[in-house]
Amino acid sequence: MLIRSEQVDTLSNYMLRSFVDRMAEYIRSRFVRQTANVSDDELRETIQRGIKRADSYGVTDEADVKRYLEYVASYGDDFDSSEWAAPVLAQSALGTAKMNDLDAANICRLSGGG
Repeated sequence: MLIRSEQVDTLSNYMLRSFVDRMAEYIRSRFVRQTANVSDDELRETIQRGIKRADSYGVTDEADVKRYLEYVASYGDDFDSSEWAAPVLAQSALGTAKMNDLDAANICRLSGGG
């Protein structure tokens, strides 16, 4: 069976839309207060921006992107420029290691240690 590049693009687009839809449902159910005044279209746009920003930091695994999107939902679109998140995201570590470091920096910040 031969798969043409158009078919690969269609499949990729379908998978991305499916992920965005799942994340929109998840974010809306988990972050009720933060998304109360956000339209479905705005939420999907925020998620798509978050996916692109996560990718720019080397965070591409679905579970790690989900974690990144949780930070976006909690702290806003620009959380990645904050003094606690920016240095972690600028590290050379990738994916899960980077997200683990981000979790540690957030816990330290919340506990008053940083």
